Amino acid sequence: MGKKISLGAAVAVAGITAAVTVSLTYVYAMNSFNDKVADVNERQAMYTKLSEIDQKARQDYIGQIDETKLTDGICAGYVAGLGDLQAQYMSAEKYKTYQSGTAGKDVGVGIKTIMDEDGNMEVIQVIPNSPAEKVGFARAIPLFPWMGGRLSGSHMEMH
Repeated sequence: MGKKISLGAAVAVAGITAAVTVSLTYVYAMNSFNDKVADVNERQAMYTKLSEIDQKARQDYIGQIDETKLTDGICAGYVAGLGDLQAQYMSAEKYKTYQSGTAGKDVGVGIKTIMDEDGNMEVIQVIPNSPAEKVGFARAIPLFPWMGGRLSGSHMEMH
């Protein structure tokens, strides 16, 4: 415990520690840089392809191009290309209409649920004057067995 190390040994350990730290930082930075460059190259290829399509369409299209429709179509195609069935692109006008259609309104059946230990959805609250209250839903009932089904994870099975 009371051993002393020489100044040369301390400098050597500090030097080795610094070299290892610099090497690891360099490797991490290079990997991060390479990932970003690959991403930039992929995006550049996508933009180049889109630019070529745009140039050809503008060259060969007979008629007037509606820039707003074209931009909305490109955006809709991009979102559709994600393959997410829940994702949907809306133009600014359609989004405004959508927002005003649901503003100030509760949408749903009027219950709040949790998943119980058996994997069933259990009603923990029935909202007053809701459709659920009108048909007789009550708190603390397992929802899917009552409906003849079962929920496992995010998948609902009905019988």
